[in-house]
Amino acid sequence: MITEEQLKNTPFSCDISNEDYHGGPGLSNSGISLLLDCPKKYWDKYLNPDKPAQEQTPSLRLGNMVHCFLLEYEEFYKRYFVAPKTRKGTKAYDELVLVAGGREIIDVEEEDTLHKILKAVNEHKFAKHILKHGHAEQSIFWHDSETGVLCKTRPDYMTQNYIVDVKTTRSASWEDFGKSIANYGYHRQAALALVGREAISGLRDTNFINLCIEPERPFIVSAFVMDDDAIKQGILEYKRGLRIFKQCSEENYWPVYVEELEEISVNQRFLNNRRNQYVSS
Repeated sequence: MITEEQLKNTPFSCDISNEDYHGGPGLSNSGISLLLDCPKKYWDKYLNPDKPAQEQTPSLRLGNMVHCFLLEYEEFYKRYFVAPKTRKGTKAYDELVLVAGGREIIDVEEEDTLHKILKAVNEHKFAKHILKHGHAEQSIFWHDSETGVLCKTRPDYMTQNYIVDVKTTRSASWEDFGKSIANYGYHRQAALALVGREAISGLRDTNFINLCIEPERPFIVSAFVMDDDAIKQGILEYKRGLRIFKQCSEENYWPVYVEELEEISVNQRFLNNRRNQYVSS
């Protein structure tokens, strides 16, 4: 857990669990993404006293397994218990839970998939070299110099020369992952990681690499380095998110999309796309 004493002496990095990182103080890209979309969504997820417990989605569960298997293999079998596929609610499954002793149960087919993903990474000309001589899952905390807001980031893997972020994705193609960067704010995540790293180490001009993995056959792997324009845009956006957070916190007011009656029209880009569907080539 993060202590009050540590928070008084930012910036710092530490080894804490993923749960402690996400449940602890500080603003990360996940929260900033909600603030930029709609501050009320941020309040509901993080500040609402009646918020429901968050459930782990299948995609998040798979992503966590891949991260642990690739980046912290020595920890994998301490966190996961492998067994034949067993239906929940049965006596056999209840017995497995006892044997697992608190570890998350995965089936042998899932373990086999993880080995195939590792094999695909090791067969990629570039990717096979980048997960070496570094540190995995370091949590970084610092106070933003402009707003004073506590920021945090948790790079998947850091070396002296670059940061690696592992992404399981439906498509690891250049075009599709470029869309994912925009849709999910991965450029903001990269900017936060690079700024956080500089805060604790003074290192600048570090490359940010996305290691993209399709978790289904044939397990395609791609590696992309984030360009300067993406990083600059990411910095602009996350700084705007911090200013929104500071204002909302000070005013204790978290607005929705539209506060009053506003006029609206058809989205022209959408309308043009619909029209183009009926134009013969």
